[in-house]
Amino acid sequence: MIELPVPTPVPDCLPCIDFQNRLDAVEPQSSAETDVRVLWRRHQAAAHGIIAPGVRRHE
Repeated sequence: MIELPVPTPVPDCLPCIDFQNRLDAVEPQSSAETDVRVLWRRHQAAAHGIIAPGVRRHE
């Protein structure tokens, strides 16, 4: 299993700030944390063109 770093919010991006707040609110190492990270990475790929190394592009 690849352990990916926590995404970094893009400055002035309200969805990124919301994902950071959601991540801070969930239990660490839970399925909820995984869900937030996956959705955040999808947002970053679609809105900012940021793809984490080792992550397949979601089509």
